[in-house]
Parts: sequence; structure tokens; C-alpha cells
Amino acid sequence: MLDGQRGFPSVLLVLLEKEKASINELSTYCSISQTAAYNVIPALKELDLIYEKEETSESSRGQKRKNYYLTDKGKRVAEKLNEINKILKHNKR
Repeated sequence: MLDGQRGFPSVLLVLLEKEKASINELSTYCSISQTAAYNVIPALKELDLIYEKEETSESSRGQKRKNYYLTDKGKRVAEKLNEINKILKHNKR
């Protein structure tokens, strides 16, 4: 389902760290294009790993924007990915 979806692990890890993020923030934090971020979102939602919530932005003069959050299942998956990253970084030494 996520075959060929560039950036999906980093999206989950960013949301684990930041708790919420917009598409623009995800593309910045994950070092992927906004298009790549937009493309991975539907697959992550379909797998029930993330959900979106439209909120009023404090910094954009009341404009609404979508923020993305991890579901409980998404948090579990992101925590596992984080563990794997730690193991891989530790083994590089």
C-alpha cells in the first residue's frame, strides 16, 4: 500500500515528535516536496495511521489550514520506526 511512497517513515516520525504538522511543515521537516507530502497523506489515512483536522491558524490571520496528527495505531507504528532508527544509528559505530 505504501510501495513507492517516498517519505512516509519520516512523516510518521515528525508527527511523533511534533504531535501535529501542516503539509508545509511536513515537507520542510521531512525534506520532501509538498507534492510528495500530499501524495503520502491518503495512504497513511487509509491505513489509519494519521488523521487530519482543519484548524484556524494563529499566525495566518484566522485562515483555516489542515493539520495532521497520528492516530493511536500511527503512534505505535512511529514508535517502532523510532526504535529501528536508534538501532541502526547505534550499529553504525
